[in-house]
Amino acid sequence: MPVQTFYPRPDGPIASWSETQAQRWIQAEVKAGNVIFSGHAVDDKSAKCNVALDDALEAIRKGRRTRWEPGQKKKTREPTMNMTFEQRQKSRTIGVVTSIADGEPDVVVVTLWSNINL
Repeated sequence: MPVQTFYPRPDGPIASWSETQAQRWIQAEVKAGNVIFSGHAVDDKSAKCNVALDDALEAIRKGRRTRWEPGQKKKTREPTMNMTFEQRQKSRTIGVVTSIADGEPDVVVVTLWSNINL
């Protein structure tokens, strides 16, 4: 059962939410622990990019949003909305793409990466 968050899920379909509503809701859900990492994010990206999952969650909680755009689930083609967060952490910037969908209670981390700050 999902943990109650301090920012309630906005009314209406996700595609109608403002960027600010979506950001606040995603960050509240992540703080409450209602987040799932895709296999791609964990198996392919986390190890290759040397990004700990806790660092990825920190980037969502405290980072800035850089994109808000429609997407779709890979297998079912159901519509989603994706929000990208980036946070400068020490000598690198971590980027995380989250996905949310109507009728789904959790935030999904789709992919992540890091760039070295020069």
